[in-house]
Amino acid sequence: MRLWGSWQVLGMIMAAEMVVFAAELGAVSSGAAEKEPTVLLAMDKLKFRIVEDPAKPVEPLPLSVPSNYQIEIPVSTGYPLRLTFQVQGKSLEALRREIKERFDAEYYQNATVELVLLDRAAKGGKVLIYGAVRSNMVELPAGEPKTILEAVLQAAASEFAKLTKVKLHRLNPATGKVESRIVDVEAIKKSGDRSKDVVLQDGDRIEIPERGLVF
Repeated sequence: MRLWGSWQVLGMIMAAEMVVFAAELGAVSSGAAEKEPTVLLAMDKLKFRIVEDPAKPVEPLPLSVPSNYQIEIPVSTGYPLRLTFQVQGKSLEALRREIKERFDAEYYQNATVELVLLDRAAKGGKVLIYGAVRSNMVELPAGEPKTILEAVLQAAASEFAKLTKVKLHRLNPATGKVESRIVDVEAIKKSGDRSKDVVLQDGDRIEIPERGLVF
C-alpha cells in the first residue's frame, strides 16, 4: 500500500510539472509570434484624428512622413497651431503615445488619438561613405534604422581613419542646403553611449578623414 501511495504522489508531481511546462512553452511561443514594432519611414502615408477635436472633422486628416522625418500635426482641424514631431526611428504606436502626451499636456484632457498607417513606403535608401574607408556605399533597409556608427563599422574604415572627426553631410529640405556636423564615432564606439549616435537618412554622405602621419 505504501508503494502504491508513493507512485500516486510521484504521478501527481509529474502531471503538475507537465502543466507548468506546457504553460511556459505556450508563453514562449506567444512571445516569439509577436513582431517587432514597425518603424515609420519617409513617405509613409498616415491618417490622423482626435476624437475630442472641437472642430468635429468628418474625415481623418491625411498625413505623410517627410524626408526629414519632422511631421507637423494640427492641434485641431482648421486651427493654425501645429506641433512638430520627430518620428525617425519611431514606431506608429510610439508616435501615437507622444502625440497624446503633448496634446494632453496643454490642449486636451485625455485625448483619444486615432493614428493609422494607410500606405507603406517600399524603398529603403543609401548612404555614401568616402575618405579613409574600404567600402563606399551602405544600404539602408526599409524599416530598419541604421546609425552612423553601424555604417562606419560596416564600411570597414582603414587603419588610418580619424574616427574622432567623422563628418556627416545632410541635405536640409527646408532650405535646400547641405548641412554638416562632426560626429566623434570613436567616442561612441568606446563608451557605448548610443544617445550621441546619429540615425542615418537616405542621401546622407559620410566623410572619414585620415589621421596625420607622425614621424
